[in-house]
Amino acid sequence: MSDSLHSDPDSVLAEGPPPKLPALAEPTVVWKAGPETAGLLARALVRYSTVRPSQILWEIAFAALIIGLAAKAWGRGTALLALFGVLILAYLRWRQVRQTGDAYERQFASGSFSDGSVLSARFGTESVDIALPAGYSRVHYADLTRVEVRGSVVLLCYPSGAYLTLPRGLFPDPVLAALPAAGLPVRHRSGG
Repeated sequence: MSDSLHSDPDSVLAEGPPPKLPALAEPTVVWKAGPETAGLLARALVRYSTVRPSQILWEIAFAALIIGLAAKAWGRGTALLALFGVLILAYLRWRQVRQTGDAYERQFASGSFSDGSVLSARFGTESVDIALPAGYSRVHYADLTRVEVRGSVVLLCYPSGAYLTLPRGLFPDPVLAALPAAGLPVRHRSGG
């Protein structure tokens, strides 16, 4: 491979910041990220992707089963040892979730959701165009199952269980009120 590609200033691989994208034409809403935006989105992303109530119930049931089997097979001392092991695993899982959240927060704070970043959205009858400093995205309402408003974040939920986490500021109340008419249910839940 030739080194001329790497020295070409017009190359995709050229060093330096990417060029600024033009503003979204006629946005419905323009919103400016604050110093807490990256942390709120990171915590929401980790919370709703790794800490699901059904998963927690399964983990508790599995831990109780292990402790119960240890007590039945080898007595109380082994059950206490099993309990200690379960507590260590729970701590390690909690630490992993915490580290994942911190990593997302650093990534978000250095990218599209850094303090002062300008985000915009244009809501149409069939889709929403979202402009972040890193790029554009068009989300068709027909591709979503619902919109969940959770405190300061909004989740655009896909049938696969995946979702897009965005700041609540991009979704003013009149927009949220109009989305059901476009066939997209909106749920308000506590948390965020």
